[in-house]
Amino acid sequence: MHDDVHASGADRTSGSRPDVGRGFDPEPVNDPGGALPSTFFDPLLRRLEPWLPTRAARVWFGVFAVVAVVHLAAHVVVPGGSGVVNVTQWLLMPPLAAALWCATAVPRPQLVQLVVVALLCSWAGDVVPSFVPDSLSFLVLMGLFLCAQVVYVLAFAPYREASVLRRRRGVVLAYGVVYVAIVGTAAVVLLPQGGANIGLVAGLAVYGAVLVTMAVLATGVDRLAGIGGALFLVSDGLLGVAQAMPDAIDALPPGVHGFAVMLTYIAAQTLLAAGVRRRSVGGHL
Repeated sequence: MHDDVHASGADRTSGSRPDVGRGFDPEPVNDPGGALPSTFFDPLLRRLEPWLPTRAARVWFGVFAVVAVVHLAAHVVVPGGSGVVNVTQWLLMPPLAAALWCATAVPRPQLVQLVVVALLCSWAGDVVPSFVPDSLSFLVLMGLFLCAQVVYVLAFAPYREASVLRRRRGVVLAYGVVYVAIVGTAAVVLLPQGGANIGLVAGLAVYGAVLVTMAVLATGVDRLAGIGGALFLVSDGLLGVAQAMPDAIDALPPGVHGFAVMLTYIAAQTLLAAGVRRRSVGGHL
């Protein structure tokens, strides 16, 4: 009798779940609705990999991109929120420099090493003026960015034979016209206001000459670097306009001028770094 009970229990168990313990594979469960497939970002990664071949480079550039978007949005959304604008500006250049460094194989060429130094000098120009008296902030900014431009010139000088200096003299002339226009306008507007502005105009003349030299030499490194150099000239030209004609800038909607300056500045530094990265691997990206 007990055997019958045990047998019937076993029969019931095997009858209700005949495939348990026999290698039965349950039907696959569908992914939750809205989940992205694991290969969703593969096309983007394939495009980024030649430029950012290491995970560290991609992470650092991702940080840079996020900070840049937040910074530019802050100019428009909270134009009076100088805290957000300042902090994000302080955080911009280090991750871009780190991305370029990590994207370049050892031994890194002198071009990459010098450009990383130039990016860090630019970082100092982004940070230090916020901690000095307002009367000195622009001069300090100009001095630190002058250091960055000098380093860029040293980095790009070996490629001058491929630049517009040799190939397109008309472009060099155009850069010269822009330089004369910016410095000349500053002189006409500022010098009549008093002797204190003589030093400012002289500083603008020196900085502008080095900046134009950098922009011209950048064309010999890579087309992207050449565009970056031109955008740097635009960005700093907008800053110069603000010094020479502050009333005109104040008449603009809040945040517009700062947004334009930083958009061209971020694009310039990014394209300079991209051009240097492409040159460092022989221009085959």
